[in-house]
Amino acid sequence: MEESIESAVLALERIQTIDPASISRTETLGKAFDFSESVSVLKKIIDFFKRIPSEGLMSIPDNLRASIENEANSTYSLYERVMSFNPVATANAAGERQGLMSEFSSRWRDVFNNLFPVVNYLTSLQTDIAAIEREAQASIAHVKSEAETFQAEMETMKSTAQRILTEVRAVAAEAGVSQQATYFGDESASHATEADTWQRYAVGTAIGLGIFAAVSVLAGKYFLVPEDTYQSIQLALSKVLIFSTIASMLFLCTRTLAAHRHNAVVNKHRQNALLTFNALAEAASSDQIRDVVLTHASACVFEPQDSGFSKAGQGNASQTAVEILPRLISPGKSES
Repeated sequence: MEESIESAVLALERIQTIDPASISRTETLGKAFDFSESVSVLKKIIDFFKRIPSEGLMSIPDNLRASIENEANSTYSLYERVMSFNPVATANAAGERQGLMSEFSSRWRDVFNNLFPVVNYLTSLQTDIAAIEREAQASIAHVKSEAETFQAEMETMKSTAQRILTEVRAVAAEAGVSQQATYFGDESASHATEADTWQRYAVGTAIGLGIFAAVSVLAGKYFLVPEDTYQSIQLALSKVLIFSTIASMLFLCTRTLAAHRHNAVVNKHRQNALLTFNALAEAASSDQIRDVVLTHASACVFEPQDSGFSKAGQGNASQTAVEILPRLISPGKSES
């Protein structure tokens, strides 16, 4: 008796632990010979067996318990045949595959028809309406208690979150301007790199100009000696044209070099100014002085800078300072 129950329990638990997706074997067999179509059928069978509690096997007659064990063993045997299916070693692989899938379909019908009464009986044994009602009432009471506790915790967390949010906003307001310094730092490094490149161009052009000047002197003395006035004028004009072209290129290189040096220094200055914003703002003795610091920091970000090629006026910064000074000197007048 105990051996038959143990055997039935093992057969039942073995079929309940099968993963339905494992019979697909798409990676091993490919799309042509996989069993993906039978996955859903096997899932129905396994779910049906999962409705049978192992402890309920002791409360049914031996013939019903044997029927459950036989159906579980038959299903597992079919599962093993699918898992060991090898189309290479099979003469009629397509036919055998189709036969196995058909067996799964008929297996589901047989399992359902043969075990439905006993499954229905075992399920009813586990259904205790009074117990369910008692558990439901206990769960509702527990949920209400948890809800009240959670509401109290939420109120505490809300006040804490509000305080943290206020502090974060204050920190973000102060740090927002300083974070812009990274852009000026990147721009300063970019201009410094370009300046080094144009410095090499300028030095190379200057060396070329010197070499050409030396070659012109030697050539005019030993090789290109004019024979008449026309040749003298032509040679002089050629030298002037070449000298002016090289000199223009040298001027362009040096001016571009100076522009990039200028932009590198200006952006570095603005980066340093923005990095010290927090220290200056915290050291301010009043909100008006803090506004002045913030205004000048904003000017560093938004006011256009001298490109280095054209000289821009500095009236904007002076005008801003002139507009702000009366508020510091006589705040009462400015408010009126």
